[in-house]
Amino acid sequence: MLIEFRRVPGTRRLILLVSGLLSFVVLAAAPCLAVGPYLDAARMSAFIRAPHDPAVIGMITHSEADDHGASYYWLGGDFPVRTKFLLQLEVPYIDLAFDDELRDGFGDARLRAKARAWTWSGGAVYLLGGILFGSGSADLFPYSTQSTDWEIGAAVVDTLGVRDERGHPQPLSSVSLWASVSAVYVTRLSDRIKTNDLHGNYASLGFGAIYPLSLRFEVEAGGLMLGFRNGGTRMIFYGQLAFHYSTSTQLFATLQAEAGRREDRASDYSAAIGMGIGL
Repeated sequence: MLIEFRRVPGTRRLILLVSGLLSFVVLAAAPCLAVGPYLDAARMSAFIRAPHDPAVIGMITHSEADDHGASYYWLGGDFPVRTKFLLQLEVPYIDLAFDDELRDGFGDARLRAKARAWTWSGGAVYLLGGILFGSGSADLFPYSTQSTDWEIGAAVVDTLGVRDERGHPQPLSSVSLWASVSAVYVTRLSDRIKTNDLHGNYASLGFGAIYPLSLRFEVEAGGLMLGFRNGGTRMIFYGQLAFHYSTSTQLFATLQAEAGRREDRASDYSAAIGMGIGL
């Protein structure tokens, strides 16, 4: 077995950093309205880092805001194309409860794509693309926009510390990092959202750190920074604990919260559990 070593931050400092980020996820919650759609920051990380293998992923999310609560049921699949490309199709179903009414239905289906552009020992650069089909209803906003959103971007993933010959980070001796930048262009908006200027073109910057606690457990923290054409900004922070039941099956639990201006946020906080199964 070949083992490489690169300088890794002190374990104690890294644990303190991750703990601080997880605490911020819980404490950052505050009342909100909405600019732009609800986004799951951990899903961006999972897609960027996903192996180029077929898989089925399912997730249940509960989100809370000052004027509504929502349950978000998400089912997706990973479809590799040759060795360098990966497609992911996701379809959500949403139960949305306001103070005076209940709404439910399918949300906007989304297709994501990534292409591996460059690789090195322990890391890679990916080109990203995607489309939100607008197949849901604007009545379920911010969990469905009924808009057609095109996304293009890039991401980098690297592993610092000790890893084996397959590039897998070793417990307590390594940390994996990712970062992404992308732009989203909206080509179709429902009259309801357009009239209220709730959604439009935006840019995003993502980042995260993954620290393996053992051969089966890993902890992750990170976020997304969003800037909208209409002047709105969103800061989404998340923390996640994942359990690798086997090499092809993963269970995970996620907490997410938004910070920034009250009128821009899509939710106060959300919690999710999910499973990914390789095929």
